[in-house]
Amino acid sequence: MHAHLNARWYAEYGTHLLGVGGSSSKENTKGGRSWTSTWCFRIGVTLYYLGLASVIYHDHIMRTLRPCPNDARYCIPHGGLFEYVTAGNYLSELVMWAGFASASWGPNGAFIFLISAANLVPRSASTHQWYLNNFPGEYEVLERGRLLPGIW
Repeated sequence: MHAHLNARWYAEYGTHLLGVGGSSSKENTKGGRSWTSTWCFRIGVTLYYLGLASVIYHDHIMRTLRPCPNDARYCIPHGGLFEYVTAGNYLSELVMWAGFASASWGPNGAFIFLISAANLVPRSASTHQWYLNNFPGEYEVLERGRLLPGIW
């Protein structure tokens, strides 16, 4: 669904991708800058791929948690962003979608980022509370934030 909506938006409204300061490919070849040379595209693509790599890494950490020590059913993830926040995988996904929003520089990217944030921010709070409830004493000493290191 995301792919269809994004492709349609770009096809109908994404004229900014043809050239900065121009609305056609002819203008772009006559001195207009390419969209891919703008700072928001380059930063966005960098953030997107860093976020994607981080999502893959943190999902790997989550998948390889078991078997837990002492035959426990659940265990606390360690490594990467999990050393700083409860939801390192969610933070990675938000970085990825923020990068997409910056690279696309349109309402389509902003929409995906906002929908993801509306889903993942409350989930990170409930996940943090779950760890506090299921690992009393042990989880508090880790002093992890919910989603943003040192902030929340």
